[in-house]
Amino acid sequence: MTRTMPQHPDFNLTAYDSLLKTAQDNGYRFESFKCLHEASIPDEAHICLLRHDIDVDMEAALRMAKLEHARGVRATYFFMLRSPVYNLTARANNDFARQITALGHDVGLHYDQAYHPGDQRSEAEWMAFEAAFLEGLLDVEISTISFHQPSPAVLEGRIETGRFLNTYTDPASKGFHYISDSNRQWAKESAEDAFAAKRYKRLQLLIHPLWWVYGECMTTEHVWDKAIATNIGRMQRQILDTERAYGPARNILFQSSGTRKEDAA
Repeated sequence: MTRTMPQHPDFNLTAYDSLLKTAQDNGYRFESFKCLHEASIPDEAHICLLRHDIDVDMEAALRMAKLEHARGVRATYFFMLRSPVYNLTARANNDFARQITALGHDVGLHYDQAYHPGDQRSEAEWMAFEAAFLEGLLDVEISTISFHQPSPAVLEGRIETGRFLNTYTDPASKGFHYISDSNRQWAKESAEDAFAAKRYKRLQLLIHPLWWVYGECMTTEHVWDKAIATNIGRMQRQILDTERAYGPARNILFQSSGTRKEDAA
C-alpha cells in the first residue's frame, strides 16, 4: 500500500496569492538575502526573505515567479545543477530561468551536499565552482546557497561556505524565524497565519512551487507524477524539434505505484 502524506486543503496558486496579499496587507516587506550583508536592519520593519528551492520543475517555478511579479513581490529562486529531473542548460529550462530573472527575482545555488564529484576540490571549492557556472549560465550574481536535504552539519553551521550566505544559518543569526511548506505541510503554523498575526518581524519563508502549481493533485505522490510527466513531455518536445532520426512523438505511459497510468507526453 502506498503511504500518502496528510494534505493541507489550500495548496494552490489562488491560496498562494492570498498568502502574499496577507503579508502585504500586514506591512511585510519582501527583501533579498543580500539585506543580511547590511550592518543593521531597522527594528520596526517587518521583513520576509522569500525563498524557492527548485528541486523538480522549472516551468512551475516560472508560473510562481509571474504571480509574484504581478503582486510586486521579489523572491530568490535557488536552482540546482545536479537535479535528477531537470537540466538547467537545456533550452526550455534555461529559457524559464532567464524569464524568472527578467521578472526581477534573485537567483541562488541549490547545492546537493550529499554528492561529492571528486577530491580534487574541497566542498567549499565545489560550491564556488557550481556558483560560478550558474553565474555564467544566467548572467547573474550568486551570493547565497541553499542546501538540498541539509545535513546536521549544515543546520549547525559547521559547513564552510566561503563568501556565500547559508540560508539555514545566516538568516537565523539575524533573528529570522523559519517556516517551510516541506512535503506540502506546515510544521506548526501556516505562513498565512503567521503573517496575519504579525507574529515575527523577521521571517524566512521557504516555498516549493510544485506543491502549489499542481493544486488539483490530492497527494504529494500525485504531484510528483505530474511533475515528472511534465518534464518528460518537455524533453520529448525538444527532441522532436531537433532530432529527425527520433521519428514521430511517442505516447509515453507513466505508471505510479502499480495503480495509475498517465500520459507523460
